[in-house]
Amino acid sequence: MFVRFEEYDKNKHSDLLKVWSEDKGSRKNSLGNYIYFGLLNYYKDINELIDRHPSIETDEEILKNFVIFNEENKDVAIVILDHVTYGKDGLTTLCVYFIIVRPDEQSKGYGPSIMDKVINDGEKLMGRRVDEIYASVDIANFPSSSMMEKKGFKQVCNSDNYNIYGLNLIKIREQEDEESEK
Repeated sequence: MFVRFEEYDKNKHSDLLKVWSEDKGSRKNSLGNYIYFGLLNYYKDINELIDRHPSIETDEEILKNFVIFNEENKDVAIVILDHVTYGKDGLTTLCVYFIIVRPDEQSKGYGPSIMDKVINDGEKLMGRRVDEIYASVDIANFPSSSMMEKKGFKQVCNSDNYNIYGLNLIKIREQEDEESEK
């Protein structure tokens, strides 16, 4: 499924995202899931959520917000990504803070397509090398947990509210290199 990432621009995207709260949802309780999993029980709307995670860029960290569009150029999701470099060895981690699919677009395959883009194009999106990817998933969000496992992520820890999933891209690249040498 085609998805296009566009870096969030408040002047350009704010009005687009304001209408999400008017969506009826494409499945039972879509709006309720959006509010629950999309953290809108903490924020009044999607723009406030993005405003609380402003884009930053330092030598050690880059945080970017993206609006996701489908092939018809409809805004279908937002993604907040944080790239961090750790320690002397410079291990780089891409953290998926949020993937929030618009209520009317839930259950249409956008979540897996967005994760594929993050896995395959994370370095291009962030402009830096990516060694591993981590994502936190609400403990009650079974569809997202299942999707993460299907994408090869392993649960690395959990808390009362979230499961943390990790994907080691260094190992994946090494396995791909070994297979190509055969």
